Amino acid sequence: MLPAGQGGPRDGPVRVRTYSGAAQWHCYSDRNRARLAAKVDSDMNRSTVFIIAFFTSVLTAVATSILMPRLLQLAHREPPQTVTVPALSGLSEADARANLHAIGLVTMVGAREPNGKAAPDTVIRQSLPAGQRVQPGEPVTLTLAAALPKVPDVVGRTVEEATRVMEEAGYAVQVGAPLPDPTIGKGLVVAQSPKAGTALEGKSAVVVQPSAGPDAVEVPKLVGTVLPTAKANLEKAGLKAAPVQWVNLAETTSYLVLRQNPAAGTKVPPGSEVTVTVNAGD
Repeated sequence: MLPAGQGGPRDGPVRVRTYSGAAQWHCYSDRNRARLAAKVDSDMNRSTVFIIAFFTSVLTAVATSILMPRLLQLAHREPPQTVTVPALSGLSEADARANLHAIGLVTMVGAREPNGKAAPDTVIRQSLPAGQRVQPGEPVTLTLAAALPKVPDVVGRTVEEATRVMEEAGYAVQVGAPLPDPTIGKGLVVAQSPKAGTALEGKSAVVVQPSAGPDAVEVPKLVGTVLPTAKANLEKAGLKAAPVQWVNLAETTSYLVLRQNPAAGTKVPPGSEVTVTVNAGD
């Protein structure tokens, strides 16, 4: 028998707590104590596994009962309803709105663009192309045609003023060759193309022509004609008849123009006077 304190198995009372919680006293050797501890650990591990498995099965059952109806509902749900976007180009705003409203789409009006080919307030573009499938409630933005602006009147203005007015209206200006004019002063616009009031797309060019002032005219031949004919020819040429100088010549046709001043073929300003000498006759 070994002396006390030198190793070897020690026998004595050991208090062991089982899983059930009951405390019992047993006498075991060191080897038996180790076996007992291992058995207790194994029992506890099995119990833990059982508890985890139990709660896992409970949670699975609860989740299945809650989620399964929802999953079945989603599986059998019908796809969302869609509609076909109609072709709206060329329709009036009112007709386009009515067509979109009939299939549950929302109408939105965007820009209004001047257009010389489409009537004002008709659709020239749409944001969603015709034939596309969309859900009801989708917005469709319409671009509508607007009337073309009209060319302003610049006749009688200086070229600088005419250019400013045209540019403010959205047009470019081209200056053409001067034109003679007896009434509009030199340097002022005497003609424009297109004419004032013409509907014309913005940024287009308008040609303006300044006046060259009155142009010289050729005096017609009046000698040998009677006075009424001479006056008519002067008026046609843009000239005036000065007070008539009368003479009396025998054996000469009455009212016959005998002389004129300036002579025929002379260049004079428009509106100039021409003096004629006429036989008074008997």
